[in-house]
Amino acid sequence: MELENSLAVVETLFEEFFNPYTSNCRKHEIEVQLSEIKEVPHKGNLCLHFIKHSSSQHVIMFTLQILELLRSSEQLIGLILFRGMCEEFLGLNVKLQTLSCKKEVKKFQEDYIPRVLYLLTDILENISSKSKHTATATPPPSPTQNNSVEGQAPNHNYSADYPPDVRAIIQESLAILSLLFTSIPVEQVPLLTIRAVFNFTKCSSYSQDDDDLCLSAISTVNELFYRKSCPHGAEPLFKAIYILAVELLRNMTTSVTYRTENTDELFVDKISELLVLLIEQHFCRFEADPTFTALEFLSLFFQYTMSLTNSVHFLRCLSVWSTFFKRVKPYASVKYHQVCVGLDLLTINIDVNNTEWQFFLNSSAEIISQAAQLAPLETLHQLPILTHSMVLFPTYVKYSQVHDAFPQFFNSILRNLQSQIGPDFTKNAMNIFFQVAVWEQQSNNLEGVKQLLDIFIVVVQESTNKNFFSDILQICMETIYPLLSSQAMEKPDVFLSFLELLYSILKFHWLYFYNSQVLMGFSPGCNEDEVGPDVPKRPEQLLAILKVFGEALMMDDINIFRQSLASLQELNRSKKLYHKVNSSQQSPVVESNSQSYLQGLFQSNLLPELLRVLLQTFVYKKQALAKEDIMLAVYDMSEVDFDGFIYKFLPLFLESADGLKGKFRDILLCHFQNNKERQTMSK
Repeated sequence: MELENSLAVVETLFEEFFNPYTSNCRKHEIEVQLSEIKEVPHKGNLCLHFIKHSSSQHVIMFTLQILELLRSSEQLIGLILFRGMCEEFLGLNVKLQTLSCKKEVKKFQEDYIPRVLYLLTDILENISSKSKHTATATPPPSPTQNNSVEGQAPNHNYSADYPPDVRAIIQESLAILSLLFTSIPVEQVPLLTIRAVFNFTKCSSYSQDDDDLCLSAISTVNELFYRKSCPHGAEPLFKAIYILAVELLRNMTTSVTYRTENTDELFVDKISELLVLLIEQHFCRFEADPTFTALEFLSLFFQYTMSLTNSVHFLRCLSVWSTFFKRVKPYASVKYHQVCVGLDLLTINIDVNNTEWQFFLNSSAEIISQAAQLAPLETLHQLPILTHSMVLFPTYVKYSQVHDAFPQFFNSILRNLQSQIGPDFTKNAMNIFFQVAVWEQQSNNLEGVKQLLDIFIVVVQESTNKNFFSDILQICMETIYPLLSSQAMEKPDVFLSFLELLYSILKFHWLYFYNSQVLMGFSPGCNEDEVGPDVPKRPEQLLAILKVFGEALMMDDINIFRQSLASLQELNRSKKLYHKVNSSQQSPVVESNSQSYLQGLFQSNLLPELLRVLLQTFVYKKQALAKEDIMLAVYDMSEVDFDGFIYKFLPLFLESADGLKGKFRDILLCHFQNNKERQTMSK
């Protein structure tokens, strides 16, 4: 009797629902009532009675939905239990100690894993082939009603969501596959399984709520790449993944419903990761096949890259391009010629209003550099476009985004493409940055100076570039240093860049100041009038640079002190700076007033004063954090004439030092006299 009453209630509800005079409010109430009926106990008996005794098509379809829910619930429970069993089972190989037990487990895996893969594939295939709204609570449409009837459900399913129980089954199935892909032999994965997984990456036909299914599906496929192996027999699998990835890109670029701006960031991350892994691990293998071409993939990915308006998404895609350029063989460059040119245009001309420059520009410059290796002439043709972006820089420098980002972009261009853009463009650009720096300095803003210094550093570090070296040196010593010396403590970061530039000048252009030994009288045919081995060609300029490092040691800022000292030490290691002396036997540490360059530029002009500054710093504990570095430098400088330092220079220094008691002087003198090894002196 209870079953008959339930049937009568359901039939009455459906008749009322599809009555054209029923209000929307009442229809909503009916939907709630029908949902409650789905949750009653003993649903199986209820469904059997409905199917046997009802002639209503709506009731029968409703009953089938309930049965589907019952099946889904049981299926979900089974999948959850099975995943737990898989986690335990796949870990047995680690736990088992005996070889015989491991063999039994391996045999069990070989027998049952293919069956499990088949069942999971079948579950995913069945779900993806069904209409999404078949398990929703809304009553099915009446086949006799006109399409205009109020309340009729739509006839398409593209905007409908999978119901929660079905989504849970999909997620659980993908989770089990991810687990299996981490351990089973790659060659055992069926192509049908991969296709079934890729069915859930077609986000253009899904609603926004289905993004997590797309993300899980791509993550599942990526598990196959984390193992970084392609055993014999697995090649078709990865070729199939490549083809499916191309289909996915086509789906995203041609769909009228897919919008890149609505795409979840994690999904773009996973797509980019898949493509990077595919190119890194298998592109060379694909290229070996004469029938293979990546042009369709590159064309579709190029379209996808161009469609992005989010700078974070754009940078993810640039990482894929970077990986591709690293894998392309030189002989294949002609094949991908147009792609390189198009990518150059994209990265150079991208709309700055829609891009966060700070993150974008440096990455773009690297991609342009990589593309230039495959299409150098065309890339060079695109680069003069920057001549516009440069001329306008002084006009737009008042805008903070342009002020901060464009110099970084130009800096990246210099690092990667200095030879391509040519000396004229570089010189004009440096003049513009110099003008901006001077203009900003008038308002006590040194940011422009720092940007100019950073650009100078890149130019100077290109050791073969001698076009602007003398101009840079003149600007540094005659304009920038007088400006910075009085503001070093207020703007230490700018002064640190200045020190780095001076160090780069000496490191990369030492021959500008000293002749090489081949030109200094050691080769046959040299005459007595040539510059000698320890006499610099431009002593005044060299001495001026070295004095900057010496003056920096007297500043209180620990970072300035350390960088200056480290630069001098490195120059001594690479250029024997402290040992620049002629054949004269006079001790430079004693005769500190000698200005003769024939006695050694560094020794006679700077070495005594530097030793005095470093010892004062040590004695009066001004830079306690750099104590060990100070003593190592003192040793390296005194090593030039150690006896002169110990027995003449040091006693005179300690005698003239203010505030030192006699006993303390004796202790210091004894320490230096008894510790003549480099390591022991620094203790």
